[in-house]
Amino acid sequence: MKPFFISFGSIRITWFMFFSLISIVSGYIILKIKSKETNLDFKILEDGYFYLVLFSFIGSRFFYVIVNFDLYKNDFFSIFRLNHNNLSLIGGVFTGILIILIFSRYKNISFKKIFNVYVYSFYLAMGIGVWSIKFQSFYKNENILLISSVIFLIGILIEELTKEYEGLTFIIFSVILISNIILL
Repeated sequence: MKPFFISFGSIRITWFMFFSLISIVSGYIILKIKSKETNLDFKILEDGYFYLVLFSFIGSRFFYVIVNFDLYKNDFFSIFRLNHNNLSLIGGVFTGILIILIFSRYKNISFKKIFNVYVYSFYLAMGIGVWSIKFQSFYKNENILLISSVIFLIGILIEELTKEYEGLTFIIFSVILISNIILL
């Protein structure tokens, strides 16, 4: 499979970037829908989403560089060369949780309340985004990717079915995330 979704002259959009953009936009749409179910101001949630996306990518890269520092210790500027192979899912998730925690404190909103809104966008974005691995020929087993994607998408259903039970969201999120880490 070609590594590029579109290649027009010197402009190239990789599959990773294509799926990232689709994930970000679809996550935003879900955020807009889910925000109507809360009494939270959408503008505040929108600002938080911007910070989540930006800093999760940065945190994902930072975590990867720390874990694989031997690859970068002799060439500092190679730290800034990004692609899907040198980002860490765990780093992005931990950074995202940290950003939600900081943002909720800064805006004086309950962490649990704001996390419950953002978790839907995360599940959908990951359910879509995991397919960039396939199209970049990074991971050959389509069945595992399909299972991983379905697990993330089932997370949305589970959240909907259990939303009246306080405190379950973070537990469900953790189980789904850990199962996908083991799977991939």
